[in-house]
Amino acid sequence: MSKANDLFQKYVWIVNTILRSSYGISFEELARRWKGSEAGKGERLSRTSFNRYRESIEEMFDINIECRRDGAAYVYYVENPEALHSSSSQSWLLRSLTVGGALQQGSDIKERILLESIPGGQEYLPVIIEALKYNLLLQVEYRKFHSPESQFFELEPYCLKVFRQRWYLVGHNVGYEKNDIRVYALDRFASVKETDTPFSLPDNFDATVFFENNFGVYVGGEEKAQKIVIRAYGSLVNFLRTLPLHHSQREIDTQEAWADFSYFLRPTYDFRQELLSQAEQLEVLEPAEFREQFHDSLERACRRHAGEPADLKKYFK
Repeated sequence: MSKANDLFQKYVWIVNTILRSSYGISFEELARRWKGSEAGKGERLSRTSFNRYRESIEEMFDINIECRRDGAAYVYYVENPEALHSSSSQSWLLRSLTVGGALQQGSDIKERILLESIPGGQEYLPVIIEALKYNLLLQVEYRKFHSPESQFFELEPYCLKVFRQRWYLVGHNVGYEKNDIRVYALDRFASVKETDTPFSLPDNFDATVFFENNFGVYVGGEEKAQKIVIRAYGSLVNFLRTLPLHHSQREIDTQEAWADFSYFLRPTYDFRQELLSQAEQLEVLEPAEFREQFHDSLERACRRHAGEPADLKKYFK
């Protein structure tokens, strides 16, 4: 294990151990557990080292470990545990490191731990992140699914996003109009090279706002953000409660057999496909136009399974 990775795992162990102690944990108890842990490797945890780790954890993951008096003792606790559930890069990194550490500990039973594969493209992350950090142009070779020939162009990288086990890069192809911002799947890159050419990130670009009213990564089309209401049945109700489809999700009506959920987003192809994957347990209530589109998609699927020819142009509407 590299020195950097070893340090990361120590940070993760400290955060997780303190979080598991509902009312906080004393330094003495933390040090005792540390010595017998994979992170401590039998070594003693000094207060000096612990305080240094606390500072690094706050700086790297934006997680604050504070101390309070609990009776006759002083205990440590995580002041802002909600940070672990945010969509920030720090939170994502911490969760990834936690999983990585757990998998490493379970390496002797690796055949019993099944993971989803990532199509590819993550090998370009170091170069892309470096270009994001210093606002440098990238030279990319990009291959679309429906085109046998590669496209070569210079790209201004704006932000990265993960969706459904795929990495995506949002950026501006310098050959297009300035306000033409597009999303590129990293697994479609054949090569990525950093240049020494700087670019200026648009003052009005905000990665969170860019995807705010969208589901997934599709941001094209003419659809406007609007209120969408669906009715969920059966087990889908609890599924949506525990794993909302979108940050705008609200449960607006609840009955014994169903619950209605509202969203404020653009009814794009990505969102429609997500609903279609659960079509047996839901109904689109509004708006009427989106309900009709959803109905048409189901109708085409029925015809296809009945052996009737499919109208592909309508399918991709």
